[in-house]
Amino acid sequence: MIRFLFLLLVFVGGLAGAAAWFGEIHHLRRAMPATLPGWTQDISARSGLRNGQIELRATGVRPALTLHWTARRPDTDGLLWDVRLVGQGVDITAELLVPYWPQKALIRNGAGGVLLADLPGVQAKGLVVLSDLTGEISDLVGTRQMTGALSAQARGISVSGTDLGDGPVTASLSADGRWQAQATLQGGTGPLGATLVKQGAMLDIALTGTDALPPAVRQPLQRFGRQDGDALRFSLPFGL
Repeated sequence: MIRFLFLLLVFVGGLAGAAAWFGEIHHLRRAMPATLPGWTQDISARSGLRNGQIELRATGVRPALTLHWTARRPDTDGLLWDVRLVGQGVDITAELLVPYWPQKALIRNGAGGVLLADLPGVQAKGLVVLSDLTGEISDLVGTRQMTGALSAQARGISVSGTDLGDGPVTASLSADGRWQAQATLQGGTGPLGATLVKQGAMLDIALTGTDALPPAVRQPLQRFGRQDGDALRFSLPFGL
């Protein structure tokens, strides 16, 4: 889900460049159908530079989502769009800025929330409130590199009926496609820390503070993880 939030840049920024020349997406489909990537088939036919939407299919724990964009008046920094990502348990808004000399695209002022209980296959409850989501694609006309960062607050997190508490969440995406997230929860069973690192098809997880968890939660973790100092570590295949 974290990496997917940063993909707002790719979907909207890529479409904006195409629609600037061809108006609505159905014009582009008729003009050069062989050049369009497969994911553009999910863009609504009347979508264009000024407004539109794309339906994003569910995969794993990510629900089906709809990405909307609406152009605003240009400001002193460049062309500006409002973007909104909505779906089951997800509602996130941000601004997309393409400077007048379009060597890069920016996501700024991102905010919203993710309701964990509504995500498919997630055995957790609570709310993750995003307070700051930013991102950038550099070199739009060459080899695109995407980076980003987000800050959030986890509230009322529980797993299998065990209260884990509240705490800050941060995440970052580097230009090589690697993303990392960190969370520290307090006020539940005890301080619990988590670090997640995604590179390629694998997700590496390190948990600290698991000794305070009740046996029903701790024992399955110990069965599948390996102890490394005071951290319990896992490596899992992960396709998001």
